[in-house]
Amino acid sequence: MKDSIAIIDLGSNSIRMNIYVVNSQGGFGLYEQASEMVRLSEGMGEAQS
Repeated sequence: MKDSIAIIDLGSNSIRMNIYVVNSQGGFGLYEQASEMVRLSEGMGEAQS
């Protein structure tokens, strides 16, 4: 694989990752992407009734 760049987005409910390949002219193309629900914020803060 040529040069590549990964971008990871950590949110409160999901994690996303995109991997891009850099071509010889400096442009980017999407190579792979993944997303997963993780609910990191579940149970945080005061409970509301």
